[in-house]
Amino acid sequence: MAVQSDVATRPQDRSVATGESRQPTGQAKQAPHFIVHNRGDVVGVVVVEDVKKGQQINGWVMETDETITVTAGADIPLGHKVAIRDIKNGDAILKYDHDIGRAVEDIPAGGYVHHHNVKTKRW
Repeated sequence: MAVQSDVATRPQDRSVATGESRQPTGQAKQAPHFIVHNRGDVVGVVVVEDVKKGQQINGWVMETDETITVTAGADIPLGHKVAIRDIKNGDAILKYDHDIGRAVEDIPAGGYVHHHNVKTKRW
């Protein structure tokens, strides 16, 4: 039995937020700098070392097979979070489709999302 590729059945790449660029159809995809699990997430997880402030970084939205691009607003370490759209003070931070806290200051798209600007809602 032959294994069939799902490449031809994947949806076209779409932008998930205003101002993000999208991967042109038919162009080979680059390895992502960050991964977003669900379309409703507001952060992605950096999966490469040495993301530097000002660098154009691309991400992959696993749920929809979309690619997105943002400009890093800070150096962001491997395994840490990057905002994929503007986040306002008080907004919920969604990662893996789960509320992981609230922003305690405005965070621009491409910003470093960490304990200095996110607080848990547990206490």
